[in-house]
Amino acid sequence: MREINPDDLDEMIENHDDPLIVDTRTADEYARDHIPGALHIPEGGMQNAVDPYGHQREAALARADIRAIVVYSNHGVRSATAAAVLDRLGFANVYSLAGGIEQWRRAGMAVVSG
Repeated sequence: MREINPDDLDEMIENHDDPLIVDTRTADEYARDHIPGALHIPEGGMQNAVDPYGHQREAALARADIRAIVVYSNHGVRSATAAAVLDRLGFANVYSLAGGIEQWRRAGMAVVSG
């Protein structure tokens, strides 16, 4: 699993590299605030989200096999677990946001509320 810092993720977004950003926190945490454009998939649901036959399949994630995927949580613990699951499932370009959304906020990056 590789980590990416907030500045590098921001640069990826600014350069239109089109990373798929995935929030692995709970629904309440995601509703409070999240990185703009982030897809919400709780850490425990990651494997179901890529199951081609599952009813919880998330098409954007399942089709992201060549796209950079950046997962995050509050501090980076849950996202590290989610990134390991994606790596094990064969996704090649997976990153965990170092320090999670807390570090993202401290770096002065934008969040969306609600």
